[in-house]
Amino acid sequence: PGGISGSTLNVNTSGNYTATITDANGCSASSSPISVNVIALPVATISSSGPTTFCQGNSVTLTSNYPTGNTWSTGSTSNSITVNAAGNYSFIVDLGNGCIDTSAATSVTVNPNPSPSITSSGVTTFCQGGSVTLSSNYPTGNSWSSGANTSSINVISSGSYSLTVTDANGCSGTAGPQIVTVNPIPAAPIITPSGATTFCAGGSVTLTSNYPTGNLWSSGANTSSINIFGSGTFSVTYTDNNGCTSPSSSIQITVNPVPTAAITASTLSLCLVNTLTVAYNGTADRKSTRLNSSH
Repeated sequence: PGGISGSTLNVNTSGNYTATITDANGCSASSSPISVNVIALPVATISSSGPTTFCQGNSVTLTSNYPTGNTWSTGSTSNSITVNAAGNYSFIVDLGNGCIDTSAATSVTVNPNPSPSITSSGVTTFCQGGSVTLSSNYPTGNSWSSGANTSSINVISSGSYSLTVTDANGCSGTAGPQIVTVNPIPAAPIITPSGATTFCAGGSVTLTSNYPTGNLWSSGANTSSINIFGSGTFSVTYTDNNGCTSPSSSIQITVNPVPTAAITASTLSLCLVNTLTVAYNGTADRKSTRLNSSH
């Protein structure tokens, strides 16, 4: 561009510039052209690959709008950085010749995941007919592997039970599995008597369980067999190796008393008179003899 008089020229646009000088005699000469390149100031901006608020364990990629010349607040000089920790992230772009800009900071928030745990109300190995309550340490946001979404579940069956908790930020954590073992109840014992269960006093009968061990009789005995001498109702409870019990049906024993034999008499003393006949030389002689007998 031309047409501007003066010994100096302020330039702010790119172009080729020459100067022409004319002296007092009207003689003029032009300089060689000077090329001026005006570089636009950079405007640094950050774009993200996704939300900048996320749950622990996730990440986001922050990218500069300039392919080169970047220096991030983390120290990285690449075009992009992957962030998995909370903080404020920015970069400086330097295009050379003092053309520098600093981006606005991008805030990244990383929410912690819940840390659920499972507690039980008692032992997790028990006999059929029992139960255990499994509880979460979070009052809400629970999802059990059984399908329940309450803070506690009542378990009556064997299985593996896990828990997932999701908080208000959508972050989740898991606990478990908690193994629950439910042992079956053993078959009821059978009592076999050695003979009749009704007999006379002085007799006896032996009652035998079909289990050789683990027996507890209603009489307090813990043997496989017991001898019974008196009337009563008897049963046995069997306990297996898992501590599970099963009672037998009751058996009734009846012992009849032996009758008492006795003799009664109107009197225990009586007189007995016998008549004896004595012969003397062929002549009969009768005599009376009194016999007293007392019994």
